[in-house]
Amino acid sequence: MNNMRIVLVLLCGIIFFTGCLKSNSNKGIDDNSQSLSEKDKKIQYINPLTGEMSEKDLSKQKPVIAMVSNIKKALPQMGISKADIFIEILAEGGITRIMAFFSDIENIVKVGPIRSIRKYYGDIAKAYDPIIVHFGGSDTGYSSIKNNRLSNIDGMVIGSEVFIQDKDLAKKKGKEHSYFIDKSGLKKGIENKRIDISTKGYKGPSFIGDKEVYIPYGDFIGNEIIVEHSRSAISRFVYDSEKESYLKYQNGEEHIDGIDNSQIMVNNIVVLKTDVEILPNQGGRIDLDLSKGEGYFVTMGKYQKILWEKGSAEKEISITDLDGNLIPFNNGKTWYNIISKTANFQGK
Repeated sequence: MNNMRIVLVLLCGIIFFTGCLKSNSNKGIDDNSQSLSEKDKKIQYINPLTGEMSEKDLSKQKPVIAMVSNIKKALPQMGISKADIFIEILAEGGITRIMAFFSDIENIVKVGPIRSIRKYYGDIAKAYDPIIVHFGGSDTGYSSIKNNRLSNIDGMVIGSEVFIQDKDLAKKKGKEHSYFIDKSGLKKGIENKRIDISTKGYKGPSFIGDKEVYIPYGDFIGNEIIVEHSRSAISRFVYDSEKESYLKYQNGEEHIDGIDNSQIMVNNIVVLKTDVEILPNQGGRIDLDLSKGEGYFVTMGKYQKILWEKGSAEKEISITDLDGNLIPFNNGKTWYNIISKTANFQGK
């Protein structure tokens, strides 16, 4: 009988020990899956301007569009390489200006030089419900801000409070090339203007999706792309097959970010051709047709002909193939070039 009791005690001990092992084993699996789940939660959103994964839901906040000078005297620009989308368009007298789109305010370290706004910049910006940062503007530019009800931070109005002036640059290059904005100043401007940074929503380009690649159809090779905005403003993009990105050059030199001397790189290039009108008695200022037209889409070392359409200011630019099918962009940064129908485009 005593022997039977000993056996029963031993059996109970084994069962209890085994139960503990199972319990601990299950606990470890639960902890692991909880850990993985928490890790996955950190990256569950998509940046609407790049198609890339993000730890933040950036679609819920207004993007920032900085009007950046691109005149040779103003180079190198600061902080521009951190932008998600670039739209380069003529301003006046053959020079271009860049709309630098930032989906996240936190990525704005120091950006500039900041320059003025024109009507068509505001008409393009409207669809993104942004905060537009500028330093002055033409009469039609200010009208565009008002008519499109754009949230804006204007250096001509609250410059000393939110903008940084580089006094050395002001002496060397001129006052107009010396104003920048950083994250801290931007937040002060948002508070000063009582801007609601939440957005009604915007789509951004249509992206191919994670771990997929879109290659333009046809036989047009796009390892080197040349886009002529004017005789004095020529952009060149050279494909790096290892990085699957294009290195940006302008006027024969590397397009550099002065913050860290890095060369600007993008994944997609869009060329939109349209009618460009030089306005009389406006110092070479222009107006352009934003309704629709033809152009080119460049990515992964190839390019194809496209159709584009915008129309009203509320609509984003739509890019399709010649049969009207929406073209998906590859994930990453995009450089738009809006040029005259008569301007030169070359791919090789």
